[in-house]
Amino acid sequence: MCQYYKKNSVAKCRKLHYIPILKQSITNLELRLCDLPNIRRQTFQNISSYKIIRLAFKLNNSIQAISTDAFSDLRYLQTLEVLYERQLDVFHLKSSLGSLNVTLFSELILESNGWTSLPDNLLDNLGGVTLSVLSLNGNDIRIMNASIFSPIFGLKKFSCIGCAMKRVTERRIN
Repeated sequence: MCQYYKKNSVAKCRKLHYIPILKQSITNLELRLCDLPNIRRQTFQNISSYKIIRLAFKLNNSIQAISTDAFSDLRYLQTLEVLYERQLDVFHLKSSLGSLNVTLFSELILESNGWTSLPDNLLDNLGGVTLSVLSLNGNDIRIMNASIFSPIFGLKKFSCIGCAMKRVTERRIN
């Protein structure tokens, strides 16, 4: 079931097993409590021609894996939010970031997913992107290598509120 807001530019969908054909005017898609264990390119086939600028997996969508080409057809995507997806291994997310359009992409919100660490190369597939916002709030991250930021440019806001970081190891960032 999907509800539309802000003159049909926002679709908030709940309890879906697939993404249906939605109103073409949507630019923001929020998914909550959906049964979408494997996010693949085909997951978005019904909206691949839409100008989606914000995609938010907001709460318990049962995501376990995201394929390397999952976001390939979402050419206008600027913001990706993954919140409260405790079944998702951060390594599956890492490989999918390469399918984002780096010329437009600018905000990555990864909050309250229960992650305790991040791979040092998490953002490698975003090489050259001007990422203005990176939020890791609510994760239980204890150690983070500063080299994680080296592939990105222009970071204006980094947030890790509620993280249990005891140290940030320093490596040179070019």
